[in-house]
Amino acid sequence: MAEGGADRTFLVLARFFCEYFRVTDICHIDPRQGRTEAWMLMSQPRTLGVEVGSVFHGAGTPPPQPMQFTMGAPSFAQRVACPLIVNGVHDNARCRYLSEPAGDMAHVCLLGAVMRGVWSSVPITLAVRFPFYPVGDQGAAEAMDRMVAAADGVPSAFLTFGATPKEGREVEAVAVREDPSHGFLNRYAAATLALVNERNLCNGIIAIPHAVCLEAGLPVFRGIPPPPSELEDNVPLWQELWTRKNEGRHRIQQFFALPVNHVLAWALRDETYAARKRLPSLKFRYMAPDAGATPVTAYFLVADLHMEQLRTWFCTHWMGKVDMRPLSALSFEFVPDCERSHYPDLPAEVGAVQGVATVRSYLTYMTPQPGLTQDRIDALIPTLCPAFPEPTGWIPYDEEELTLIGEMQQRAEHSVGKRK
Repeated sequence: MAEGGADRTFLVLARFFCEYFRVTDICHIDPRQGRTEAWMLMSQPRTLGVEVGSVFHGAGTPPPQPMQFTMGAPSFAQRVACPLIVNGVHDNARCRYLSEPAGDMAHVCLLGAVMRGVWSSVPITLAVRFPFYPVGDQGAAEAMDRMVAAADGVPSAFLTFGATPKEGREVEAVAVREDPSHGFLNRYAAATLALVNERNLCNGIIAIPHAVCLEAGLPVFRGIPPPPSELEDNVPLWQELWTRKNEGRHRIQQFFALPVNHVLAWALRDETYAARKRLPSLKFRYMAPDAGATPVTAYFLVADLHMEQLRTWFCTHWMGKVDMRPLSALSFEFVPDCERSHYPDLPAEVGAVQGVATVRSYLTYMTPQPGLTQDRIDALIPTLCPAFPEPTGWIPYDEEELTLIGEMQQRAEHSVGKRK
């Protein structure tokens, strides 16, 4: 039944849903409305091995392309870019894939990147950088890179190495790390949110008409209440006074039925979290024949003002936060350290050095189903994928709380610094 009301509430809403779905029993309603769930069109995480730098494509192909650097010249200006261009099996002079890239390579959600091996005959030190700035971090990584560059560091560098034996050297260096517990750089966020847009965001949500809300006893506005006894003889005055006193206050006109696994219902799935966010809701539940003694929750019933609050919050904080870009927009770069004083054994007459250098990395990523049209994406229902973190498993603080905590930490660090 619908929590917060009597059996009549359930019966009225059950009749409404049966008429809406054109079924004779509430057990036959389909909250998905026959739509495909957006997460179902995202692939499982895949792994792609790639070698970049002075790569060798095998017998009968050109030899690896060497790298040459001028000593004493600005290092960052001499960096060697290795874009991950997909060009069939042979790829390109700076990139070789260890297996054929699978999926829609024009729409890649990168989850992680780890380096496993390096080879180099270059007699100076090389830094490897991976300039990847996910949209979900709202510029934080890019701002950090600017700070590193201002301090004469190599931005986005995650590994530094020198010349290696001919057989190379094994390493484990993480360029991008998936965080499966929360945030947007993880498989659950990618599956759930990558294909959500403004046109499909409200798919599956049912607007319950005002008349049905009234009949079901839902707390919608029922008009100006009767006047108190002292104003019974002057109804117009009472209405004027009441209207003036309540000016600017929202009066609920209708409720919306929100499928329990809809992306907009996420905050409602934990009562404590919803209470913190001041998001009240009711539940429409019924007993299904195969569910035993546990009622099935089909919908959250949300008032119009809270529905708009949920939509605004989602569009502000979650919409468009999953990074999805062409694989060819990603690249590795080799940045030489050309400061001569770092190499006392290098003869003074050597003005330039060269050699071959290669690194092997493995990328973890997801892609949407190839060939999706905009019309098909717009028709999807945006639901939470299985294992998507519940509110209690997400970041435990809201933005205001995080700001306060950050200020407290800064004050504490400043206090400690003054005591040293």
